[in-house]
Amino acid sequence: MEESLPKYRWIADLLEQRIVAGELAAGAVLPGEKRLARELGANHLTVRRALALLVDRGLVHTVPSRGTYVGRSPVTKPATPHGLVGVMFSDVELYFLRIVGELEALMVPRGLSPVVRLTRGSPTREREILADFQRLGVAGILAAPMARGEEAYRDVSVPLVFFDSRLAGLAVPSVVTDDFQGSRAAVAHLVSLGHERIAHIGGGREATSDERQRGYELAMSEAGLAMPESFRLRRQYSREWGHLAAERVLAESPAPTALFCGSDVIAAGARRYLQESGRHCPEDVSVIGYSDSELSRDLQLTTVRQPMQRLAATAWRVLAALLEGRHTPQENRLETSLVVRRSTAPPPRARSKKP
Repeated sequence: MEESLPKYRWIADLLEQRIVAGELAAGAVLPGEKRLARELGANHLTVRRALALLVDRGLVHTVPSRGTYVGRSPVTKPATPHGLVGVMFSDVELYFLRIVGELEALMVPRGLSPVVRLTRGSPTREREILADFQRLGVAGILAAPMARGEEAYRDVSVPLVFFDSRLAGLAVPSVVTDDFQGSRAAVAHLVSLGHERIAHIGGGREATSDERQRGYELAMSEAGLAMPESFRLRRQYSREWGHLAAERVLAESPAPTALFCGSDVIAAGARRYLQESGRHCPEDVSVIGYSDSELSRDLQLTTVRQPMQRLAATAWRVLAALLEGRHTPQENRLETSLVVRRSTAPPPRARSKKP
């Protein structure tokens, strides 16, 4: 597939990788089109098209007669007495904290500040937070909604964007990662290693959790593998839940040889239980996480990478457009990718058969 990727897309992806890795810092000016063309072996029109794609992704902006800079261009400050933007998500998870950090970096230069609230999985709390945001006079709201929470959002009177998850019953712009395909790829990786008993430890009632479980179930079905109810556990995105769920599912007979976890935090809790119970990862049990947080790198965890910087930039771009009265797409879906590290390997049975 790499060979069929258009040259301008390849250049855009390469520059995006450098931005995400910090090689090109926010505010830095990119080399000119002709210089980039020489360095990358392309003509300047191809480079120009790649830069336009990065502008669409919210990663760079162009200042006429000055050049192209890393980061979004300033937008007109919304007419609001407080300069606040409501940001609501489920829990204090590393994934969401990174998104909030990215959003704050985009908002502050524009005279805006995020007001962060947590639902902690409570529909009542979700409704209270939305009402509180509107009492505060926020300019707009970025929310990771809970599943089946449509009613809570029907009375929102300020620009609203869903991020990380969405509600199909509402015509609200959303920015999400393709969690269905991400989960499917993660389970397919375990199947390719020879695993047949694969359990899923997921989050709570969010639409995101639904998508990840659907991807797990399709991959298992495609491989012709059994999915006993006891192998599908969901409650919340926390280490404690990962630990408890791993203890519960590994008590099954026969026990799973692999755990597909709905987040890196859940996977960290599962890994801790493996260590406490004398099991080794991946020699005894393989573990996959989700999001590719710093935690996954510390644990050398195989995981599904979500493009968090692009998700935050796109969510902000969509909200900024709404604040300015411009049209935006209803759905913005970003691709995920599988990152294979040291927490997955063939199951013990498969390894023992090797000569």
